[in-house]
Amino acid sequence: MASSAAGGGDGDDDDGPGRALARPRAMIADSLDRAEPGQLVYAGRDGTIIPAARARRRSAAVVGLAGASFALGVGVSIAYVPVMLIPYALIGARAGATFRAARALNRVAVLMQDDQIAEARRIAEPIATRWWVPRMWRGLALYRLAWCAVYERDFERALALIRQARPRLSPRMVHAHVARYGEIQVLVSLGRTDEARALLAEIGAIPDGELLRVAHWETELYVAFAAGRHDLDDDALHARVRKALAMNRSRLFLILLAWAHEASGDLDQMGFLLTQAEERRTPRDRIPPLVETWLAAHPAPPPPDDD
Repeated sequence: MASSAAGGGDGDDDDGPGRALARPRAMIADSLDRAEPGQLVYAGRDGTIIPAARARRRSAAVVGLAGASFALGVGVSIAYVPVMLIPYALIGARAGATFRAARALNRVAVLMQDDQIAEARRIAEPIATRWWVPRMWRGLALYRLAWCAVYERDFERALALIRQARPRLSPRMVHAHVARYGEIQVLVSLGRTDEARALLAEIGAIPDGELLRVAHWETELYVAFAAGRHDLDDDALHARVRKALAMNRSRLFLILLAWAHEASGDLDQMGFLLTQAEERRTPRDRIPPLVETWLAAHPAPPPPDDD
């Protein structure tokens, strides 16, 4: 069920340290279009994709400034006010917990991409319950656990975890916005389409940031799919098709667009999009049960004969 954009672990935040993944740098893609299965992207709070090198430079600058300020404060305390070492020690301990939690949760995202759900859950569960871990990282841990449940098709548990996570996620984190789409998608998978449609309407206008825009488009299509009809005109469909075809990791998006074109009576375009979706199939694809049922009745047409 994980969408190409709204699944767990596809975005990162642009205001805080601790973004480095515990994996080789090749696991980070510089664009949403070029991201391959198993790769993550960095995104700012508005969903704008940030190139990995730029994000690392910014993170290094933030960490360096914070470290220098902390060292200066400790030095002044030793020289003039030794009692201030106590709060500085507490601040340092909390910063360390934040950094370790961020690294661990990025590791969880990579494990989920690698389909190692049990290991991802083993790492995320303690972070979600440790009181000394900052609230927003506990929220992110709960959100990662929600997507573990989605991957195992335990949608009731996934919904409960997302609803625990959302109040804890800082609005400065892109995950706070992605989680709204995740909740809507899970509601659709549970058959609660009216509730999902109402939550989508609350979001309002389509976001400008690329990651959130794709998440909105895909979620909008999934809600329409469950309802059995869509209101998108040809221009809107064309914009979504153009983006889905540009992305390497867009199988679900393309299948939903194929359905939308069938609903509009364009069977040729439906067949083309199903073929494109099949070309993007990987062994780790996760397609919602509702979509799987439709796809089984609409197999991709065979490739054209070269002769």
